[in-house]
Amino acid sequence: MGIAGNMSNILQSAGSATPPPVVATGATAGAPGTWTPSGSTPPADTSNLGSITASPTTPWTAGQYVQTGTAGAAGQASWNGSAWAQGPAV
Repeated sequence: MGIAGNMSNILQSAGSATPPPVVATGATAGAPGTWTPSGSTPPADTSNLGSITASPTTPWTAGQYVQTGTAGAAGQASWNGSAWAQGPAV
């Protein structure tokens, strides 16, 4: 195959590699809200929200929440102005 053929195979392999997922660093209020940056992977569940920055930082209004990787109501969380709470804002 030679050096040129080997380089071609290496470049093709490098181009097809899947980049690691981008982990969410923020959450924007909504119903449901969104994770930032766009396209990022949300925390697995509500117990893993400690490093997530809420937007806005004031208490979210009734019904607003973000959905973690856990499906359904058990995976919903909202920001109360000082900490994350399980479930939509009240």
